[in-house]
Amino acid sequence: MKRLLLFASLLMTMMSASAQKLIDGSLDRLVDARYVLVTWDFSETKFENSFMDEETWIYKSNSSLKEWDQDTKPEVLEAFVSKANRELSQSPITLTDEDMSHTTRFVMVIAPQRLHRNGNNQTLYLFRDMERNGEIFAVVKLSTMGGRIGSLTNLLSDGYKEAGELMGSFLRKKLNKIYRRR
Repeated sequence: MKRLLLFASLLMTMMSASAQKLIDGSLDRLVDARYVLVTWDFSETKFENSFMDEETWIYKSNSSLKEWDQDTKPEVLEAFVSKANRELSQSPITLTDEDMSHTTRFVMVIAPQRLHRNGNNQTLYLFRDMERNGEIFAVVKLSTMGGRIGSLTNLLSDGYKEAGELMGSFLRKKLNKIYRRR
């Protein structure tokens, strides 16, 4: 039984380590950042397993009167940001979903590539430098698992809570390496 638990633990560690990867650029610019604004971009999202058709998704995500904009988007984003900031608590950087354009030079764009109706997702995290006309200076790819039971909001929140933990840990480790090099 102990071997089985050890194997399962090792497998989960390997899966989470391979689930996050810096695929382009460098995070060196974030060294001097205090805040990073977090936003969404669903323009390249593919929906899997009858999530909902893309016209419905576009309608819901573009209409400020719909449940998606009022409840789901902010709740899922808050789940991501709070989990990431918990991991970043020992770091000088903080993620925020509040528009602080007067103090925020950097923006992290959450760009889901694939969303499954249970909240599983493959997402690109694009880091943009707003002082350089929104230039993308780093891209991180992350895959996480959603939930099993619940509403669309709950399932997506489960997936992005895990993503927040992984991204926060990933950023903390990368930034610590950069700080040590200085």
